[in-house]
Amino acid sequence: MKNKIIKVSSKILEKEIIKKSNKYTSLRFSKIIAKLIIRAEKMNILTHGLHYFVHSIEPHLTNGLTKHKIIQKKNYLYSLGENGGGLGIVNTYDCLNKASLIAKKTGVCVYSAKNPGKIGALRIYCPEIIKKNQLILLMKNTAPTQGLEKIKKAIIGTNPLSIGIPGSDFIYDSTTSTVATNAIRLKKKYSQKFKHVVGIDKNNYPTNDPNKLLEDRAFLNTFADGQFWYKSFYLGMAIEFIGALCGGKTSYRVGKHKGKRLFSKEGLLAIIIDKKTFPNYRSYIKEIKLFLKDIKKSGLRIPGTYNDKQKYLYVLKADYKKLKDSN
Repeated sequence: MKNKIIKVSSKILEKEIIKKSNKYTSLRFSKIIAKLIIRAEKMNILTHGLHYFVHSIEPHLTNGLTKHKIIQKKNYLYSLGENGGGLGIVNTYDCLNKASLIAKKTGVCVYSAKNPGKIGALRIYCPEIIKKNQLILLMKNTAPTQGLEKIKKAIIGTNPLSIGIPGSDFIYDSTTSTVATNAIRLKKKYSQKFKHVVGIDKNNYPTNDPNKLLEDRAFLNTFADGQFWYKSFYLGMAIEFIGALCGGKTSYRVGKHKGKRLFSKEGLLAIIIDKKTFPNYRSYIKEIKLFLKDIKKSGLRIPGTYNDKQKYLYVLKADYKKLKDSN
């Protein structure tokens, strides 16, 4: 296991990603991609860091950056990705920044995307927004990976939900399934099993083995298990409906969840609300400082906190080699 991991400078890794990306797209776009990938590593989202770049982003970059048609009307922003969205990480970053500026003027901005494409983990887009004293809610449906024992098949996606709290470092980010699909692939690459049962194998038996979870007819559990399965499953269904409201497909019509899943027909919704819409914002800031202090005293980690100035990162040796070999 140890020989699979290497320590690298975050600055050097960022430069290597920029260099690789710049072969296929502009320097500006390359810098955005590298910035978000490095941020994912610093946030300890190993499923959407360097591993995600070499296995999901680079294959798209070889075909060029995907075009997204943008429509803006007052405090509403909409984007439409060609085909199945392709690579949407830059478009999502730019659209959310634009939505943030609109919210600063109007108080609220709603951004929806049809076929947003590959965008990585939702939480990587939140830091800039919450630092501007704005609340952000992000959700997206995905290809089906989550099911129930009684149904014996996957019917909805991992369907992530992210909430960034203004004036703090708190970012809630979770899938409605036990784990993300990229986490399964990463566990397989690490030759590890999950500590707990996270899904059902093709024979309808509970399993923590990533190899069995990647087989056809296997699927993930909901994050609320047992008699409370419906709490997260129906939240996932709600996100599925919202994805369709934004122009995406639902269930198996979204796309395949096996392999690299380079294209899928999803829907994404983001709502950004500026502090000007909250008349009690000053008292809110005082209150959350007290609340967060209480939480920290309890020894709990605050979700979303990370060290942006972290100098070194630990990445898979094979992924780093793949990045360097073709640079």
